[in-house]
Amino acid sequence: MITHKNKKWRLVQTVLGATSKTIVTLVIVMILLAGCGSSNEEEVIPARELPEQIEMFFFYDELCLSCVDESEFFELFHEEVGDVAYRYPYRLIPVNVARTGGRSIFNETMASFGHSTDSIEFPLMMVASRLFQGEENIRRNIREAFLVAGEDIFVNEYVFNSLYEPTPMDVRHNIEAGHNTIIYFYRIVCPGCIELEPFLDSLPDAVLAYGDDIPVNIIRINTRSGNNGDMIRAFFSYFNVPDDEQFVPIVFLRDTHLTGNDMIREGLLELLAEGAGLDFAFPPFPLD
Repeated sequence: MITHKNKKWRLVQTVLGATSKTIVTLVIVMILLAGCGSSNEEEVIPARELPEQIEMFFFYDELCLSCVDESEFFELFHEEVGDVAYRYPYRLIPVNVARTGGRSIFNETMASFGHSTDSIEFPLMMVASRLFQGEENIRRNIREAFLVAGEDIFVNEYVFNSLYEPTPMDVRHNIEAGHNTIIYFYRIVCPGCIELEPFLDSLPDAVLAYGDDIPVNIIRINTRSGNNGDMIRAFFSYFNVPDDEQFVPIVFLRDTHLTGNDMIREGLLELLAEGAGLDFAFPPFPLD
């Protein structure tokens, strides 16, 4: 016998069951719709991850077991870089390309940075993506290569290689309207540049020009990073810099330049007081 109370309870169960089925159906439909919608969206490419350390490969070609002495590479590094090695974490990786495993590492590493393996001579050093062939060339460049890579990765937070090169557009974003803009080109191991740094650091945040305090904006560009060597040559051409003044340190303002430590120290503040860095226009430079 079904009482009124039981009928009422069964009705509630029926309604709840139908509601549950409806909810499940709606959830499934929403998931399917979401999946269909996402297929039309552009694929999100993850940002390039910065390495946790500077990787320095030393590739050499030697089958004579008694002739192999990888310690020479470590000694060379500590002779040329030892006093500044503490600045950045690094890893030295000697690889003998005469062996099958070493050759595979060499080919894979070169390919990962877009480098060809044609016409390569050993020994070869790779720091970040930069290549240096021959012992004398390695010794001459290893210090600057280490410091440039450290600055790129840990200070400026980008990695230069043949597959990824920030363009001048990145620099243009740093040019602010209403600021006295100074474009400063330097080399990280240049004695004149090193001597100039304290002066540039001591410049005031703003300089009085046209009756107003005009903010000072210094954009520092390392000529040995990425395609910055091409960039400074574009500046040389655009500003008609004489050949005997085409060296670092050099600063560019709106329509003039100052070359050398002494000239920059003596003339920069005066030019800023004249508003020489206002309305700075970046010279033409290929972005591709």
